[in-house]
Amino acid sequence: MVYKYVKDILKYHEKVEPFEKNIEGYKWWKMNYDRQSIYRGFLPFFGYILSIYANNPYVYYMNNCYNLMNKYGHYIFGVAYDKDMEVKYYVYGVPGRYVATDQPCQGMTGFISWYPLEDREPEKGDYGYWLLHIDSKTGNAVFPMKPTVPPMN
Repeated sequence: MVYKYVKDILKYHEKVEPFEKNIEGYKWWKMNYDRQSIYRGFLPFFGYILSIYANNPYVYYMNNCYNLMNKYGHYIFGVAYDKDMEVKYYVYGVPGRYVATDQPCQGMTGFISWYPLEDREPEKGDYGYWLLHIDSKTGNAVFPMKPTVPPMN
C-alpha cells in the first residue's frame, strides 16, 4: 500500500543515478529542497528527518539534515529491493562531504553510512550522501550497511 503511494509521488521527480557505482538493488530520485518545499515532506517516513529536532535540543548546535539540504538544495530518496524485487527499504540520502562535521547530527539520528559519488576509496572532503534506511514493513530505522566513521576536520 505504501509502495503504491510512493510510486505515484516519485513519477513527478527526476530519477537519478547519483553514484558512479550504484548500490545493487537501489533506485534513486532527486528531491529538490528549498524554502517553498521545506515542509512538503509527503514521502513516507519524512518525519524521521523532521521529528528528530523536536526530541533533541542539541541537534541545533550540530550540522543537521536541514543545514545540508539547504546548502546543497536537494536530497535523494531511494527504494531498495530484495532479490524478488519486493521493497525492502526506503532510503533518505542527505548530501555531504566525507568529514565528521557533515555527518547529520553526528550519526545520532540514523545517518551512519556515507556513500561516495565516485567509485574509489574515499578521501577526506569527498562528496557523497549520508544514508538513512527505513524498513518498508516496520517503518523502523535499520542499519544494513557498514557504519562509516568520517575523518575529523
